[in-house]
Amino acid sequence: MNRYEVALVTGASSGIGKAIALELASAGLRVLALGRDRAALDELHSTAGIVPVVCDLSDVSEVYGKIAGEKIDVLVNNAGLLTASASLVDLSEDDIDAMIDINIRSVFKLTRHVLKQMIERRRGHIFFTGSSGGLAPSSQLFRLRRDEGGRQPVFICTALRSDRSTDQGDGACSRPR
Repeated sequence: MNRYEVALVTGASSGIGKAIALELASAGLRVLALGRDRAALDELHSTAGIVPVVCDLSDVSEVYGKIAGEKIDVLVNNAGLLTASASLVDLSEDDIDAMIDINIRSVFKLTRHVLKQMIERRRGHIFFTGSSGGLAPSSQLFRLRRDEGGRQPVFICTALRSDRSTDQGDGACSRPR
C-alpha cells in the first residue's frame, strides 16, 4: 500500500504541472492543484477528481490558509514566472519583484512550511522543476547592445555544478568535505 496520500502541485493549471498532477492522481494520490487559472483547475477537478486550489503564490499567507489542515506527503514546486518581454535592463522593479516572489521567495517559504510537517511525520518527498531558463541566460532577457562608444557588451554566464554538492542522508545538501 502506498503510504503517500496527498500531493500539492504548484503551477498545475497547464504544462508540466498539469501533467504531474494528472499522473499523481492516476497513481492514487489526492492531488491539490495550485494555480491562478480557475477554469483550468476546475477542468482538472471534473476530469480527474483533482482538488483545485486557486490562488497566487506571491501571497504565501493565502496559500497557507488554503492548505491548512492538509498532511502533504508530496510537494511539487513547479510554478514559475519569467517576464522576458524586455531586456533585463528594461524590466521594471515590479517585474523583477514578481519573478523573485514566484521563483524564489514562494518556493522557499512553501517548502519550509511543508517540510516541517514531513519531518514530524518522518516521510515525504519534495520536487523542484525548472526550465532551461535556469540553466542558461535567455537571449531575450539578457539582450545587450553595444554602447554608444562601440564597445563590446558584457555577457552574463552561469553554470550549475551538480558535482559540488552531496546528499548527507538527511535531505540536506552541502559541499563535499
